[in-house]
Amino acid sequence: MPSFGSVRARVTVGAVLVVAVALVAVGFVIVRMIAATMVDDAETFAEVQARNLAIVAEAGRLSAVLDVDAEGSTILQVTSSDGTVLAASHQLAGMGPLGASIPLEGRLDARTVRVLAPDGRATDFRVVSVGTESPSGQVVVSAGVSLGEAAHVLGTLTRLLVIALAVVLAVVSVVTWLVVARALRPVEAIRAEVEDLTSGDLSRRVPVPPHRDEVARLADTMNRMLARLEEASDRQRAFIADASHELRSPLASLRTQLEVTAAHPEGADVVEVAEESLEEVRRLETLTTDLLQLARLDAGNTARAESFDLAGLVADLLDQRRGDRVPVACQGAGVVPVQAATKQVAQVVTNLVDNAVRHAGSAVSVAVTRPDGPGAPVSVTVSDDGPGIPAADRERIFDRFVRLDATRSRDDGGTGLGLSIARELARANGGDVEVLDAGRGATLRLTIPAG
Repeated sequence: MPSFGSVRARVTVGAVLVVAVALVAVGFVIVRMIAATMVDDAETFAEVQARNLAIVAEAGRLSAVLDVDAEGSTILQVTSSDGTVLAASHQLAGMGPLGASIPLEGRLDARTVRVLAPDGRATDFRVVSVGTESPSGQVVVSAGVSLGEAAHVLGTLTRLLVIALAVVLAVVSVVTWLVVARALRPVEAIRAEVEDLTSGDLSRRVPVPPHRDEVARLADTMNRMLARLEEASDRQRAFIADASHELRSPLASLRTQLEVTAAHPEGADVVEVAEESLEEVRRLETLTTDLLQLARLDAGNTARAESFDLAGLVADLLDQRRGDRVPVACQGAGVVPVQAATKQVAQVVTNLVDNAVRHAGSAVSVAVTRPDGPGAPVSVTVSDDGPGIPAADRERIFDRFVRLDATRSRDDGGTGLGLSIARELARANGGDVEVLDAGRGATLRLTIPAG
């Protein structure tokens, strides 16, 4: 059974408390209104009795014992100005005056008086007193109507309201419990499904309720999150597999060279073996550096942005590449300010130029372009006259460890991570890297927000 701390229990208790407070308030108002009405009715009837008795007193026709109904629901009394009881009904035998003061002639005085019956029972009466003149002088005429019946009715009504309150609260609690349980059933199904998920089975999805409500939107959000987790997990597994494969090749080559040298030292060229081993170590160093760079990007580690001249940065980078296999021409555009991480943008440009030089036939050109309007980005375009990139591979080349067949192999010095790193770095700085249509060769463009 769900604990009191469950949402269902808290909602049920909250609903019951709200309904209870509302019903108690309404019941209290109803009882008070009915009580006031009954007292007013008793007071009105007592006033009529008092005025009728005043007429009798004015005529001097009073007897010592005044006649009232047999049930004893009415009491009558006449007192003099000094408080002497001149006449009274049998219930008031031996009692003093009902009124605390003598009203002026014709003026009413109403109050509630408790009268003790001969058997000791106390009954409340609503008493109305009126002053008048009799042949013997000024007198006070008092008439009272029993409130016992009103008290009985109010007591019965209160008990009925308490019973009705208990029944209504029981119904509200049961209905709320069931309705909330039904409303939370999809949430529980989502929770159970997510709890059963494992890191190796992210293809499962949580059930989406048919009604397009908040729970359905929650399920959609969970499924989109699971889809992203599944994609990230697939990419991670593929990345680990590719990284393992890429690391195995230079390690295997290095091991083979060393084993052959160790087995046949007399025929080994130590310098040649050292150079080949050093080349494999350089490949390992480059690969591990790229892997570390990708790991940092995946972790969201970005450098601090600063303002700098992109055209000047590109020119400085190309000045350092004068010994490349093919010449690299640069088309400047004056000062082009941008706001980004300088070292990361420099690495993007370097990776793009490295890729172009590796696959160019005879020349590479780099162009820095100013923004063509407010809010437009700055662009760096790198073009080569190599074999180009097929349209079907223009997005795939940005995947990790991707090398296009025949022209891009492990032996040409690339790790298959350069373009992937370039795009990740560009996007981390608010830009992007894309492949453009070119009549010959390949053209890649870096876009960076203008500073």
